[in-house]
Amino acid sequence: MKKTLIAGIIVVSAAAPILLSNSSGPGGNRTGSPGSAGTCQGCHGGSADLGASLTVKMIDKSTSTVVTNYEPGKSYTIELISSGGTSTKRGFQFTLVDAAGKTQGTFSNPSANCSISNSGNASIVGHTSPGTGSAWSCDWAAPASGATDLTLHATSICSNSNGTNSGDQYSKLTQVYSVNTAGVEAPIAPEFRLINHPSEGLIRWTQEVDFALLYNLQGQLVMQASNAKELLASDLPKGLYTLMLTSGEKTSRQRVMLR
Repeated sequence: MKKTLIAGIIVVSAAAPILLSNSSGPGGNRTGSPGSAGTCQGCHGGSADLGASLTVKMIDKSTSTVVTNYEPGKSYTIELISSGGTSTKRGFQFTLVDAAGKTQGTFSNPSANCSISNSGNASIVGHTSPGTGSAWSCDWAAPASGATDLTLHATSICSNSNGTNSGDQYSKLTQVYSVNTAGVEAPIAPEFRLINHPSEGLIRWTQEVDFALLYNLQGQLVMQASNAKELLASDLPKGLYTLMLTSGEKTSRQRVMLR
């Protein structure tokens, strides 16, 4: 009788670290990115639907706007939210990598209950204790040079809180962020110099150019013209834009203000 009881205690003690290890983060790379060790489903099996959803936002720190691409050298906040359902225990990992699975840029300043670690060539942001669905976040400094399109790989678990790794909901999200080179300024040649800037709506420059392209801060093309020396932008919202002017083999990119 005593031998059976002792054996039972040994089995439970050995199993406890396995059952509880993911409460402080799975460790390694479970984002599903190239070179990762798989995803959260490696430990959390099944296909339960507990009503959770996973969203990720990249926010330009200088404008507080959500972006779908990034500018080299700029700073952003990446925010991950697991929402929906009634679970009080959720975990996650995400990374931002190139096609080879290598992180570009630098993560910093993780929010409460999450941390930054390294696994191979990837930097991983993940939970350190179960969250309730409120946002986790960290800052990301985009690479200043050698920038390329990057993919954010995120995985999360919404737990059913039964003390095991079964019956949980798994979610995965991938999102591509392209390089926005419209915000990178080139030296200003005389023919590209702006007249009466900031502008009340009419953007003018010193000489006619082959092409004029106007981008908003999200990298979206909002106006264009050919063989032009001005853009009538009075219908656009006030604020900062990026103007790209091309004449022959010369190109200029510069900020313009509509007020």
